[in-house]
Amino acid sequence: MKILCTCSQGENRSVTFAHILRYVKGFDVMTLGLETNTPETQEMMFHWADVIIVPEDLLLVLIPDEYRSKVKLYDIGEDVYPRPFNRELYRKVKAALDADHVA
Repeated sequence: MKILCTCSQGENRSVTFAHILRYVKGFDVMTLGLETNTPETQEMMFHWADVIIVPEDLLLVLIPDEYRSKVKLYDIGEDVYPRPFNRELYRKVKAALDADHVA
């Protein structure tokens, strides 16, 4: 399964999701900043992905309608976590993935 982990900047929440999905669960994963990557890059990544993970409901408006069926929302809230690899963020992301059994 190809999983695209998104967040606003593509630097914290998406990276944490990607780390767990790649190194703990063994999936093919990439990250994307919904407010920082070009529309062309976003289109390519949305098309590539089987699943698009979004960490905050406010970011859903940045996913084109044609890709909404691929979206899994894990509403862990806005990015308020100090970097890098904040333990609280890691715990929240892992709990959300484990509870849903996305992967």
